Amino acid sequence: MNLFMNLLGKGLIIFCLIFLGEVNYLKAAPIVNSFGLSSADTLITFDEFVFPQNTLVSTEYSSLGVTFSPALNYDNNGGGTFPGQSGHHLANFSPTKSPFSILFTNNVTEAAFGFVTNAGTSTFVALLDGVQVETFDTFTTFNNSSTAFIGFTGIVFNEISISPGFNGNASIDNLQFNRGVPEMSSFFSLIIAGILASASRFSILKRE
Repeated sequence: MNLFMNLLGKGLIIFCLIFLGEVNYLKAAPIVNSFGLSSADTLITFDEFVFPQNTLVSTEYSSLGVTFSPALNYDNNGGGTFPGQSGHHLANFSPTKSPFSILFTNNVTEAAFGFVTNAGTSTFVALLDGVQVETFDTFTTFNNSSTAFIGFTGIVFNEISISPGFNGNASIDNLQFNRGVPEMSSFFSLIIAGILASASRFSILKRE
């Protein structure tokens, strides 16, 4: 029993070091660029499931890892083509819904999306389980490729709240994201499994 408790204590120390190392490795930064993420686990173009124009979309893409609140309108920016957007998209107007949120079904460490507004300053807030993690304001518009993609990187979050500038209207497309670090419970399970395996091996060696 003493051996097991010693191993358990050491395992918990290792767990804390690993988890803190994962957290400290992350460097929070806003994304404002022409392409979004350099690589992504998931890309949603809104061509995966197609709906009639102005269909309200909330949980329709949940199988791909994302929902929207309040519900956004499908294909409602007048059919224009803008930097960061092509083909099907979601919009928050008719009537305007601001702020609105992109909610991820799993924690993510970075996410970006094509974002179109009338010229103005928009506010973006990253949250984890409803608690603010990071926020920034930036100028957004409909005809500048250098600001076509907006997002966050280097933090763990599961929601982005968006308050579009000018008149509050916006559309989004090409949503990209990477899933977060393993949950604490997963780390803990792996460590316990390792401790039990070590204890079992020690017991066998002792009998030999």
